[in-house]
Amino acid sequence: MVEHALRREIAPQENLAPNSPYEVGPCGIRSLKMRTEALTADQIRHPMNHQQDEEYKRIISSFAGNS
Repeated sequence: MVEHALRREIAPQENLAPNSPYEVGPCGIRSLKMRTEALTADQIRHPMNHQQDEEYKRIISSFAGNS
């Protein structure tokens, strides 16, 4: 089962969507596409802040459920 899952994940992906964030490298391994524009600090912070907000909500809801 593990071998099958690994083969599926590392198999060449010939039919990726054009807007996919991935590309197929020379060895057939999927990787993230190179970005042509630089990221700003705000673009980096936004997902981090969102993830932190979600974690806070999860913690608060777990305390509320235990009361």
